[in-house]
Amino acid sequence: MSNVSNIVDLLNPADFFRANYVHQLRQTIAAYSASMITLGEALQNAIDAVCEQPRPKTGMISVKVDFDEETVIVRDNGVGFPPDLSLLYLGGSLKKGQKTKGQIGVGIKVAMFSSEYFCVRSNTGEQAWKVEINDAYKFESLNSLLVSEPLPEDPVPLESRGTEITIRFAKTNDGVTDLNRFVDEVFSTCFPRDTDTGFWNTITDFSTGFPSPFTALLASFLRRYSYVGDVLDAFGCQDRYPDAGMQIEFTIQCNNPQARFGEKVGALFDDNSTQSFLVESSYLLVADTLSWVPQGRKAPRLFDDELGEGGTNLRRTDGFNALLFTTPEEYESLLLNKKGQLPSNIDDYRKRLFSCINGIRLTIGRIPEFERFLPGGSRRVISCNGVITSHDIDLTRGRNQEYVRCFDFIIDLDAKLNYGKTQLTNMHLVKLVRDYVNEAYVRVIQNAAGTWVGKIPKAGDEDTEVFVGRDDLGLALYTSRKVPRDENDVIGLFFEMAGYGLFPEYRVFGLSQKATYDGRAAILREADDETVLEPTDDTKLRVVEFKLLTTEVIRDFDRLQKFAREIDLVIAWDLGNYESRDYAIYDIDQSSAYQDSPKRVFPRVTKYIYDSREGSEVQILLLKEVVAELKAAEQAA
Repeated sequence: MSNVSNIVDLLNPADFFRANYVHQLRQTIAAYSASMITLGEALQNAIDAVCEQPRPKTGMISVKVDFDEETVIVRDNGVGFPPDLSLLYLGGSLKKGQKTKGQIGVGIKVAMFSSEYFCVRSNTGEQAWKVEINDAYKFESLNSLLVSEPLPEDPVPLESRGTEITIRFAKTNDGVTDLNRFVDEVFSTCFPRDTDTGFWNTITDFSTGFPSPFTALLASFLRRYSYVGDVLDAFGCQDRYPDAGMQIEFTIQCNNPQARFGEKVGALFDDNSTQSFLVESSYLLVADTLSWVPQGRKAPRLFDDELGEGGTNLRRTDGFNALLFTTPEEYESLLLNKKGQLPSNIDDYRKRLFSCINGIRLTIGRIPEFERFLPGGSRRVISCNGVITSHDIDLTRGRNQEYVRCFDFIIDLDAKLNYGKTQLTNMHLVKLVRDYVNEAYVRVIQNAAGTWVGKIPKAGDEDTEVFVGRDDLGLALYTSRKVPRDENDVIGLFFEMAGYGLFPEYRVFGLSQKATYDGRAAILREADDETVLEPTDDTKLRVVEFKLLTTEVIRDFDRLQKFAREIDLVIAWDLGNYESRDYAIYDIDQSSAYQDSPKRVFPRVTKYIYDSREGSEVQILLLKEVVAELKAAEQAA
């Protein structure tokens, strides 16, 4: 008797891959920051559309943010959103324009699938169309999300060529929307330590030219941390924008900001519920915020003194020394030590790096002054053809690490961005840039900064390490008495727990301070037999990383110092706080390892890190949760 089978069309697998598509949507949304979901992506598309406009005219973009209605509206006079249904699918479009900086149109779909209401109106000059989508944020539970094809005509077309996108955000179970999270992100980024000092005083004490301190803060954040802040424009080498320039007009609406955001934040709105202001599409520099200081008020001076060999030729001052480098000879000057010597690998930089650099801006100053005149203080970042990336530059060399925060550094590269427009596709180039900046710091910048700002006082008694005063761990029989404060504490606690028999499925074969990752272990899972605990060679061992906080390893991933695909397990005390565009933490029951039968989950693991770029999963063992279990057992007994 023959089997009867259905015919499957391999070119149309949508029914089979719906679950995978929904999973991909969820993971991609989680990888995007609130600022990118609410404003960043719509603004990004608008700027690209304006720059693709063939006629040399003024770029006009209007943005309306209504905090009362949870709504954002972005209107531009660009080329017009094309009537292509594929553009509404995640990853279903490729930006082909010569002037666009984005590669694959992902972000606007992230905004759409985060919305309660989403509307696109477009006038391409040849066709005017409109599409409205409701409750897309419920994509995990919806049976369908229907859109007519061809896309329907707009009954009341836009009066001129361009696009208008309207997004209304839904409240989550805790009553928080993406607009709330956006404001939280602005404040945590611009005031990483505290308010009432630094940049807070700058926007509240000076006449910034904006309607309120809140609008000054919002404009500063967008210019410093989003696509709006074009680095090439700040370098004076921007030819991408229309001849008459780019004008971005914002209007914000909030009837009761103190009730919405709290008394402290709400006070920054002043008295007007509706406020309009212009945001310049140029990367924010200290020169911009120094212009806010009125005549008669003391302010740091701005200098442009050239650096001598090894960072000499500077004198101590209270101001900023701001320099722009645009030629290979100038890039090379940042590598000349006091003896006039260049590093042995200079030819590598000449051949592989200098031709890729569009420009470098180096500003030297005191830490309090950077925190006063730049939101979030000084940074050391990479940009790509004007777009700020998520690559930062760790300074790991040099004797005087206290001067790292005494300079603001941005290097712009002629390179390609990944599909999320957050990182370069050429990781070798990123490493070369980091090596170059570290070399420049050792040979020139640390000495220049030390001369310019003077000796930085050593940390006072308040920064002295405390041991007895730490919080108690609360396990009476344990040698480890206190809650972990660093990675060594975590390692010690893990092995003491193992000694008490809490991890019988784990066998650690060694730790290393020299290797990239901390240790190797054999771990027995439900899917394994016990032979895995007796491996025959190193290839059978699992890669284990110890951290105080899980998010520390995510930061390492973002900096390309470690890679998710190379790690099996992170053992940490707690999760921590750090937001990444490409990595997110989820409950283990959402992982592919959990959903397999039998499960491939390591014992006592409750969370995992998901790499949205490569799909890698790294399981997490949290010792804080294990301690909580032990305490609960003691109380029950």
